[in-house]
Amino acid sequence: MTDLAIIDDKQGIEKEENDSFEAASYEVIPPKDVFVYNELRSCADLVRLVNEGTLNIKPDFQRNIVWNNSQQTEFIDSLVKQLPIPSMCFSLDPSTQTRLVIDGLQRISTITKFLNEKDWRLAKSDGISKNLAGKTVHEIEKENPTLYKLVQNTSIPVTIVHCDKNKSEHMEYLFMIFHRLNKSGTKLY
Repeated sequence: MTDLAIIDDKQGIEKEENDSFEAASYEVIPPKDVFVYNELRSCADLVRLVNEGTLNIKPDFQRNIVWNNSQQTEFIDSLVKQLPIPSMCFSLDPSTQTRLVIDGLQRISTITKFLNEKDWRLAKSDGISKNLAGKTVHEIEKENPTLYKLVQNTSIPVTIVHCDKNKSEHMEYLFMIFHRLNKSGTKLY
């Protein structure tokens, strides 16, 4: 990103800003033709969207998948135990019916891995259900199909930002949302 020169109107002082997005983003407001709503999607439905290519989990601005096997296992265990799951955030382009993951990459990639990769072996660690710990997805599905179906049918809250990805002001707004959601997290421990 390029540097921006910002002039403080009260003091007439020019300041250099290294992160041009940070400097400009406070002025970004939702374009008038963008709207936001919430929906619930089952894990199976989310994976269907990924598999058919209408949900892009790795848009250019998205970071890499960083959860390790223990973190992924803990998330699946949370689904099985029906613990509250934070909302994901996607954009939806109505002209193409394609979606981009703005927030929730780690969660959606873990769900996709669980429902698509039968040879994935979940971690064996404290606090994880004995019906999951150290087992492959295939073993879980065979030994306890109810648990597998529970993950398939669990509903996840999703915030949808309805916008046109060909409009630069819409993409600036999406990037601002991504940046805001991902810059302020603090590790719990």
